[in-house]
Amino acid sequence: MSTNILIDSVVSWEMPRLQLYTKQDWEENVDEIAKEWKITKAILTNDFKAELGESIVLRRKDQKVTLLGLGDTKSFKKIEDAVRSHVFKSKDKMGKAYIIDLHCLTHKLHKIIDPIISGILLGHYMLKGIAPQVDIHLDIPKKNKGKIILAIEDAKKVAEAKMWTMYLVDTPSNIIDPQGFADEIEAKSNDFGFDATTFRSREGLKTLGLHAVLAVNAGSSNLPSFSILEYTPKKPIANIAFVGKGVTFDTGGVSIKGSQNMHWMKCDMGGAAAVAGAIAAIASLKLPIAVTGFIPATDNMVDGSSVKPGDIIQSHSGKTIEIIDTDAEGRLCLADGVSFASKMKNFEHIVDIATLTGSSVMTLGYEAGALFSNNDETAELITKASDVSDEKVWQLPLWDEYAKGIQSDIADVKNYPGYPAAGAITAAKFIQAFVPEKTKWAHLDIAGVAFGANGYGKDRNATGYGVHLLMEFAKQVIKNNQ
Repeated sequence: MSTNILIDSVVSWEMPRLQLYTKQDWEENVDEIAKEWKITKAILTNDFKAELGESIVLRRKDQKVTLLGLGDTKSFKKIEDAVRSHVFKSKDKMGKAYIIDLHCLTHKLHKIIDPIISGILLGHYMLKGIAPQVDIHLDIPKKNKGKIILAIEDAKKVAEAKMWTMYLVDTPSNIIDPQGFADEIEAKSNDFGFDATTFRSREGLKTLGLHAVLAVNAGSSNLPSFSILEYTPKKPIANIAFVGKGVTFDTGGVSIKGSQNMHWMKCDMGGAAAVAGAIAAIASLKLPIAVTGFIPATDNMVDGSSVKPGDIIQSHSGKTIEIIDTDAEGRLCLADGVSFASKMKNFEHIVDIATLTGSSVMTLGYEAGALFSNNDETAELITKASDVSDEKVWQLPLWDEYAKGIQSDIADVKNYPGYPAAGAITAAKFIQAFVPEKTKWAHLDIAGVAFGANGYGKDRNATGYGVHLLMEFAKQVIKNNQ
């Protein structure tokens, strides 16, 4: 990382200083601050109330301090974004070394240190080029110092995993193609502490039975890959699996997409990137749970070998699939992924995650991912994880009536109903057809939340959505099994 967070290092008032305040802490410290900076309390409180994201600069001689408000929210995402936004907009002014003063956060520091650290690091995340070396000196209270330092170290690990996910999504597909994705996983496995097994040939995937993935890859000059990420502690409390859609670029195949926004389709491996980042975070934190990630990676291109609407293909499960729309390719990859996972091991829960349908965006906009599950316990644990991480989900139904949309006259199932209604639901029903009946499974459609216009670039860019959610899901499973 190019951003160092330093604790107990030598600091100087000559460095720029950023002080953070919740509303409660500001109200309790404003008299002292006004006296210290020789400003009347009335003027100071009129100019700064420590609302979320509010800032003010105080100066005297050669000293300068910026006050940043955190409001009274407990939301991880809101605090992270307030800190990130300020750091992102002011990092050039802050220079190569600055101080973040946390002394006044006496009431909630242990509860909000995670989003603060995440916001600081994400504020220095670069969409292009090599980020300059920056030293951030944390000035922390002496009370509970040991616990705070441990929390800071853990927050750094999660933020680093999240930034890796963002890098994977933001990087163009001519750099991170299916083989490049496998390269990244192998390269980072030692750094984060998980094991990686990668399969990199069509013959290899055929031997594994990943026929639906190979059908998506049929029109591409790039070889597919299949990566298995494994983190196994000495005494795991539970054993879970994540499956991520790894379509590194999606043209739509023969059912080709419009060209206007096709450049955004480098993000179509956002689910796979979230799986990689979540396992990296879980492994870095050494959580007492075994986690396996499955990433089928391919692009969806067009040439004379491409699968066509009307074709029938095979799948890992043995079920045949009638192709109605070649742009409904992500669910084919997930079908093989969840089938492979369910046959590899008896996992307590299997969760797949994907930038899957425009329908989920039409339903939930850019605020939440769509959640589907065949099991109340799995759905409840994901919902609790969503509450903690503030990566929002909303559960939609998987009623049997929706299965009509995937019924085929000439195959076991078809990959698209042929009509746009309930698109996210029928996609989930399709994936469910490849999940064994007694398997506790959930599907997350994150098409609206993995990549967006979030103010940290001139165009859309990665959000890192899913890393914190899946990590917190793992923690909820641990808690549920203790």
